[in-house]
Amino acid sequence: DHISGFSVQQKVAHDIYAIGSQEANITEKDWVNLIKRALANRHHGLQYNVVGSQTLQGIRIVVLAKQEHFNKISNPEYSIVKTGVGGMVGNKGAVAISFCFGSTNMAFVSCHLAARA
Repeated sequence: DHISGFSVQQKVAHDIYAIGSQEANITEKDWVNLIKRALANRHHGLQYNVVGSQTLQGIRIVVLAKQEHFNKISNPEYSIVKTGVGGMVGNKGAVAISFCFGSTNMAFVSCHLAARA
């Protein structure tokens, strides 16, 4: 149930999960698979599909949806903004994923900004 300090505390199996991290030190693929396994273990084998994932160096986001709701998702969009030195370095910044879930627009952002910015 623990992913490097992340814990799925709730027993409720939510329809959508958006999880972000900073300074991740494993590949995006391994990180996403680790989260999918943790959710499946926590929710007795319930499977989640990846709506999308984005990485900017160590800044990450993944959005997952229950398989039963995946056909309700449309128009996914992805964005990366670098805010490191001169706006060119990706050690600071943000990653985002947005999409429509039925008739509801959703957007999720994970960021790592400079201290005292």
